[in-house]
Amino acid sequence: MGASESTGRGEKEEETNTSAGGPNLGAAAVAIGSAAVAAWGVSRMLSDNRLEPPLSLPNSGGTTSSSAPPRRFKLNTDGACHPKYEGVGGVLRGPSGYAGILQDGCGNWVLGFRGFITWSDCFTVELHGILKGLELLDKLGYKESILESDSQAAVQWVTGEEDVGPGKSRVVGDCWELIKKSRHLVRKNGITIRRCSRDANKYADKLASVAIKQRDPYVEFTDVSREINIQS
Repeated sequence: MGASESTGRGEKEEETNTSAGGPNLGAAAVAIGSAAVAAWGVSRMLSDNRLEPPLSLPNSGGTTSSSAPPRRFKLNTDGACHPKYEGVGGVLRGPSGYAGILQDGCGNWVLGFRGFITWSDCFTVELHGILKGLELLDKLGYKESILESDSQAAVQWVTGEEDVGPGKSRVVGDCWELIKKSRHLVRKNGITIRRCSRDANKYADKLASVAIKQRDPYVEFTDVSREINIQS
């Protein structure tokens, strides 16, 4: 729209100057206007391309999830495990990955992360994803945000009372430091932890599988479309 408006003004100036018998400045005005518009277009393009345009992801949906209220951020985290053997207590272990996707209150994608753990189990890698998400929110200063996970066990342990200990569970005992750190960050920043459906978490789930394939210890990224489309 800016280009057509500038051209229109140049044509009017040319008509006025010619009819008055003065110098023909219309062509010069058009040239100057076009150059200014072109420069503005390049500047705008460079500015817009500093970050990938926000990708509007579907709202979480379901009965246990919804989008974040205005001015609040929502982070979905997930973990994936490709079991290779049965460990102590019959726990399946194998290459594992976690991931998260951060959205603003309008559902626009903001930032993502993924990470690989050489050998783990489903419960442990879910906790890793939650803790990394809480650490990201803490780093960005996004207080009173919402964090969603589709792991009922992980959500219950992170939101449990402080006096609830690991008990006799070997897996929970091994993850106790992850749980305590997560609880601390939840209290520090006023984070709401809640469970969501697997369907509402499908993008984070896809990225967790990508993490296993890519095997990067921890990566934050701004090109969510590329990450989601990497074949897992």
